[in-house]
Formats: sequence, structure tokens, C-alpha cells
Amino acid sequence: MVQQHGHLHAKTLTLMNHQALAYRDMDKTEDALQLYREVHDGCKQTLGMQHPYTLASISNLANILFEMDRLDEARPLLEEALERQSEMLGSRHLDTLQTAHSLALLLEEQGEFDKAEPLYIRAYEGQKSSLGPKNPTVLQTAVNLAGLKQAP
Repeated sequence: MVQQHGHLHAKTLTLMNHQALAYRDMDKTEDALQLYREVHDGCKQTLGMQHPYTLASISNLANILFEMDRLDEARPLLEEALERQSEMLGSRHLDTLQTAHSLALLLEEQGEFDKAEPLYIRAYEGQKSSLGPKNPTVLQTAVNLAGLKQAP
């Protein structure tokens, strides 16, 4: 694919993103991180910062850093992704809501419960409205919100 389309072609970047996901599933987090960085850089260069794929690449990069417990690196990326997705996709778009949920999880992990709660509520209300109250994603967000409310 790289020889046919080039390293920065959208199809190549998509395949690289899938490979990063496969590495992630195999617990090869360093390999996944490297590919997610390459995908993000390629998306920025090829598609621009406002493109939905570039916005998704920011979230993917942030989420792998979060999984690696590199919260201080993940947080500004999630904050940037949430801001850009809200502007470009809208505050009720499912990608935006998923990023709000991810940022809430990170903030909760950092002990910033007062900042996490409104993000959980935003994600829950938006997901419930779009997906219905019995959707597994909605239910997981509700569980996380309920757990936060029981935190000390």
C-alpha cells in the first residue's frame, strides 16, 4: 500500500491506524504508540488539523498514552481533541462525547472529580439521547458517573 499510494496517503494512514490497534490489542503498547504518533503526524500534514480523521488520531494517541499511565502526556491531547471536536463536529457528535468520556476518566484518575463530573454528565446525556438508554456505551458511562459520585 505504501509503494502504491505513498506514506501520507489516506489509505496508508488508515492501514497504519488499524495496525496500531492490532498492536494495542496484543499489548504491544510501545509499537502502537509509535504508529499512532506517525498516523497523527501524517493526518496533520495531509488532511489538516480540522479533518475528522486528524481529530480521531489525536484521541487515539491520547488514549494509548492514558493506557500506558502517561496521564500528563494524554491530558493535553484529550483536551485539544475535545475542543477541536466540539468546534468541528459539534458537542453532541458521538466522537466528541467519547472524547469527553475519556477525558472524564483521566481527570477522575488524577483525582479531579469536580472537573470529571460535568464531562461524564455531558457524555452520558448526549450518548443517551443519540443511542438510547440501554446502549452498552451509555450504560458504561452511567456506571462511571455513578462511581464518581460515590468517590470520597
